[in-house]
Amino acid sequence: MALLFPNFVISTDTSEDCLLSWGALLKNCRDLSQGRQIHARIAQSEHRRNKYLANLLVQMYGKCGSVDDARAILESIENPKLFSSNIMIQAYAQAKDLNRARRTFDGMLRRDASTWNSIVTAYAENGHLDKAREIFELAPEKNEISWNVMITLCIRSGKIASAKDLFDRMPVKTIVAQTALLTALARKGHLEEAEALFENIKEERDVESWAFGSRCLQTTPTEQQMQATAFEVKRLLIAGKQKEALRAAQDGQLWGCALLMARQLGEKFYTDTIADMAQRQFQPGFPLRTLTLLYAGQHAGVFVGNTNSSNVTALQPQPVPASAVDGATQDAVEGMLEEWQENLAIMAANRTNGDERVIMHLGDCLWRHRDEICGAHICYLVANASFEPFSTSARLCLIGADHCKYPRTYASPEAIQRMEVYGFARVTGNS
Repeated sequence: MALLFPNFVISTDTSEDCLLSWGALLKNCRDLSQGRQIHARIAQSEHRRNKYLANLLVQMYGKCGSVDDARAILESIENPKLFSSNIMIQAYAQAKDLNRARRTFDGMLRRDASTWNSIVTAYAENGHLDKAREIFELAPEKNEISWNVMITLCIRSGKIASAKDLFDRMPVKTIVAQTALLTALARKGHLEEAEALFENIKEERDVESWAFGSRCLQTTPTEQQMQATAFEVKRLLIAGKQKEALRAAQDGQLWGCALLMARQLGEKFYTDTIADMAQRQFQPGFPLRTLTLLYAGQHAGVFVGNTNSSNVTALQPQPVPASAVDGATQDAVEGMLEEWQENLAIMAANRTNGDERVIMHLGDCLWRHRDEICGAHICYLVANASFEPFSTSARLCLIGADHCKYPRTYASPEAIQRMEVYGFARVTGNS
């Protein structure tokens, strides 16, 4: 049966996939009129009494600013769980209705850490930090999220001393709280406290954290080596040998000086120096390396190990199945695949000219080397790849369906339904 939405059709059967499709629509809905259309269709379906969808309806109406509708849905739920009431508190908070948020909180016979976090956030985000802190102190149970929330709220309100007090009392210091407080101290000019906190963080880090760090950075020069490099660069510049000074700064990884000199020498020197910095500082596959190479226009270097990439053939889209891009190295490909979500996220959030070729090839590698069809298709969609008719060289026929491995059965109802949801999201997202 066709829905009220233009260009969108969805089954109204009782399958789990249909239920998930309704859920996806509600989670992504930000428009009240569209939300009411979705609600009307759910009310006519077999899922009209489903608690999962009812909770999402409460959440959707809260996000869209209709707390009365959200409350009506909550009251219609038979034996509502804590989750439902927590969502209602959040809905009132978004509508700046603290009185009803507090009445809902006070009327709950049982509360969990999420309940306390919701009411604390409601007061703090509506300008009542002192009241939020008072309620936080009364909470009988505080999990890591509770501490993170309260510390972050204090920092946002400029109460750095309060945030530091809370941090000192934390049973387990989380990386979220550490990073937030460290950044706040540095921005406020409390450099000695920031330095002391940083030293404590270094001491408390476990072996796994340092192992992760070793996968990010290459070996860096010692302070004595940096001083020697600075002296050599100075000597060459006094002699007027700018290019030789640039090479010395690059070799000694004196990157601030190298980038300034390269900018003075010309655009090609500058972009080459950026690429050199990325390859010497970061391990292959680390997202900062990926983005830095894209800033430098060195797209092919993303999938090449830390060597001179000047002779590497430019990336070309490679359909699956296909051979690797010319010049690609195993260490770089494996590094990109190991952190593919972070690499995709950093490229999507910081678009550069030609980055779609790198994103497409990341998808190709996920498909070819890891058999991760969903990850590959996410990359193709981010790169705005076009849907194609079935062929062995096509990348994208139906979302989440491997037409190469399952040519006879890839066009499943689930795959078609994913296409419908995606199509609807594109239509409403661009309206």
